[in-house]
Amino acid sequence: MEKIVCKGKTAGGAIIVEVPGDDGRFKAEHLRGVRCGLSWPTAVSPGYYCLVGQLIKSTPTGKCPLLLLREGQDPLVNSLFQKMANDLRAFCAQEIYADLSEKFRSYNIALLATKGTKVSPEISASCLFHLMNHLCTAFH
Repeated sequence: MEKIVCKGKTAGGAIIVEVPGDDGRFKAEHLRGVRCGLSWPTAVSPGYYCLVGQLIKSTPTGKCPLLLLREGQDPLVNSLFQKMANDLRAFCAQEIYADLSEKFRSYNIALLATKGTKVSPEISASCLFHLMNHLCTAFH
């Protein structure tokens, strides 16, 4: 994967990244935001996450393309979350999309409990989970 580097935020909140151009030189791109998708580890596959950023500039069809920023995998939950937390911080990401159904609830509880944080009882099967604050506290 190409090495994309976050350079900070604009006054308006856009995330500035440097991406390698076709000519080998780096160019600045501005992102609307960064989101993380998370797949929990299972007995037959490791956990996986990917961070994508949505470009501010649109294509001629009016779509704002996504840019794959980082991805990682690990069969161990703590290692997976350590890598993901580092990437989330690096790209100013705050939203993680994951399956939070009851069958995966133990992953959330185990991670947050081992780091001295608490899972609020209102966490449900919603697919949007704001976990960034917990991860930054737990792994910083």
